Amino acid sequence: ANDPVPIASNILVLGGAAKAAFSVSAEGTLCYLQGKDVTTARLNWLDRKGNESGQIEDQSPFDTAVLSPDQRSIALTILDNQKIVRDLWIYDIDRRFKSRFTFDGADERYPVWSPDGRQLYFSSSRTGHYSVFRKPVNGSGPAELVLDTGKDLLVWAISPDGSTLLYSATDDSTGNDVWAADLTGQAEPRPVKISPNEDGAARFSPDGRWVSYWSMETGRGQVYLSPWPSLAFAQQVSTVSGAWAFWRADGREIVYQDEAGKVFAVELAFDGDGVRIGPPTELFDHGTVKFSGPLLDFSADGERLVAIQTVATDPPRFCDIVLGWPAKLAIP
Repeated sequence: ANDPVPIASNILVLGGAAKAAFSVSAEGTLCYLQGKDVTTARLNWLDRKGNESGQIEDQSPFDTAVLSPDQRSIALTILDNQKIVRDLWIYDIDRRFKSRFTFDGADERYPVWSPDGRQLYFSSSRTGHYSVFRKPVNGSGPAELVLDTGKDLLVWAISPDGSTLLYSATDDSTGNDVWAADLTGQAEPRPVKISPNEDGAARFSPDGRWVSYWSMETGRGQVYLSPWPSLAFAQQVSTVSGAWAFWRADGREIVYQDEAGKVFAVELAFDGDGVRIGPPTELFDHGTVKFSGPLLDFSADGERLVAIQTVATDPPRFCDIVLGWPAKLAIP
């Protein structure tokens, strides 16, 4: 094999997609964009109607934002456009200051607060695949490996008593399935939702008696609700479509975002071991939804939310064309 020969430099790399902006034709024409991906985002406080009620004066390639249990901090996933990996940061709302939380060169995502707010659980690729780690929020200790099954694991939630972890694990035939791991080490992981299609975004209710999750079992994403730990039945919460779901602190409301980015609220009424689900009421249209992580998180009282909103950027205005690029290889 011959040594590589540079044909063009400073190629634009799209961080979110991890793709370089170039294309070649069979006739020997190369087209590419130059520059850096400067796509960034801002954090806004919104009310239940989607109206902006405050802005966090910081802009970065934010990927996920999760409020802490005491509502005083935000766990952030921020994309490093140079390395094309994500790191975790913590934003102090009162001090209006963010500090980096993870420093490993791996990709780290899906931050989840422990119920007491003292630990952050997250998925990291530092094992060669995505495994579950946790680390003290105050930095008093290193990241600790919590769960590694040899498959990619995505962290979703910790039960209110801190004993159970909800996560998704990849399967060659069924994609991502939802599982529960006993953090006390007294039981093996158990399945929560396994279907022929994708399942994920699982959360415990505030009292720990119910689990909500997202599933494409029917071919379209919907939000479902099942009793915990029996998982005896599943009731569909969303009607047209559903993706990310959030519980109000009193457990009587679920707010969810559908596949188009619209945000809906659903009232819940519990009667013994059963639940009555009210009709969805549209709150506002966020306009953007990502399936790699939620762009929203609601406050405990459900009256406001922190939202990631993309800041418009000025893309390259011209593309460069190289004609007959194979001739530059000078292959004898």
